[in-house]
Amino acid sequence: KLQELIETWVSSIVAETGLQGLNNMDCLNVDGNIVVLEINPRPSASVALYDLDYTHGLLAEHIKCFNRDKWNDPLPQSQFRGSWVVYASTDLRISKKLNWPLWVSDRPVIHNEFNDGDPVCTLQASAASVAQLKLQLMQRCTEISDLLLDSSVRRERNV
Repeated sequence: KLQELIETWVSSIVAETGLQGLNNMDCLNVDGNIVVLEINPRPSASVALYDLDYTHGLLAEHIKCFNRDKWNDPLPQSQFRGSWVVYASTDLRISKKLNWPLWVSDRPVIHNEFNDGDPVCTLQASAASVAQLKLQLMQRCTEISDLLLDSSVRRERNV
């Protein structure tokens, strides 16, 4: 029911604004009611999760619509994909070059400083089920958090 409501809103917004291609709508489910925060007339960061579903990538499909080209159907999907933002669990400074796994993006550079609770990097994963995906993302979050603590310098905040 909520998906149908969102689809109705999106159709109405597109009709009123003329938006084309990939755009995104930030919304929250608050006690079973959808609250729209904003409409972004650009692709979201989650585009990267679906890039493999298209022969030339999802961004290439987005660009096609501005040339009035037909959007290609996605390739068959056998995996669920997701991302997870890792937050600093303490104040830290990246002290040496880390050997980042390929599934980490938005990687900080040497000497970047983070306060407790700051976003540090983003993880990606894929799995055959949503449950497996969540488990893999949690495991990767633990792995990266441990790596950050082992290879970073905890720093004292000057207050």
